[in-house]
Amino acid sequence: MDRQLHEADIGDSWHKMSAYLRTTGQALLADPEVQAISPQSGATQIAATPPAHMRHEVFAELLHPQGARDLHGAAVAVAHYCDAQLPAAPTALELEWIISVAAQEPIDALADRNGVSVRGMYRRLASMWKRLGVATQVQGVALAVQQGWIAPLAHAAAEQQSALRAEGETAPMGQITAEGTLDGWSTVPSEPQLLCLQGLANGQRQQDIAGNLGYSRRHLQRVLAELWTQLEVSTPSQGVAHAVVQGWITVERSYA
Repeated sequence: MDRQLHEADIGDSWHKMSAYLRTTGQALLADPEVQAISPQSGATQIAATPPAHMRHEVFAELLHPQGARDLHGAAVAVAHYCDAQLPAAPTALELEWIISVAAQEPIDALADRNGVSVRGMYRRLASMWKRLGVATQVQGVALAVQQGWIAPLAHAAAEQQSALRAEGETAPMGQITAEGTLDGWSTVPSEPQLLCLQGLANGQRQQDIAGNLGYSRRHLQRVLAELWTQLEVSTPSQGVAHAVVQGWITVERSYA
């Protein structure tokens, strides 16, 4: 089935699916054996009670071959739509990688802890970002914060995380934050600065962001450096993540 589905097609498929389910539910409720089921009965009790209350004949009477195909197509369409709209959640190990990246842990140290080469670690990270639907690590960290998978790491917290890693300790995943940092922001970035943050959150390259704003690459870097100082963060990942928390920007997956 074509995964490139339009909203109208999804709506039509969902209408068919909901109609089938509604008709099935009405037929089951009209069945005397179903009506006799105790409200306290669970699925296991119902399935183990002979004769079976959920008779195959009930469904056979509701669906003909074309109807079954339509129902299957509707279910697949809705599943594909949900898959496109909801980002896959990272595993526990991947969460640790994302936090390490946000805390600026050197890739060689991360690779050593995971028992792989540096090149292998880069490949694993690239595969993770692709699966999550993001193009860059900045976008990936921001998405993780927006989805609530991790808490934002402020500059002081990132230094704390790195220090713990250097000492061979592991901080609680997603729980390190710099106390008072978020509440200390009273000035909303200017419109050009917000456009820079949004561009980074969307996985855009700096040269593209600069071009959209009519900046040179060097001028954009100066603007970003001033912005990180203003926001009291040390990296783009931290700055964009905190902008997401403040509600200044949102993250959209790039499907790169």
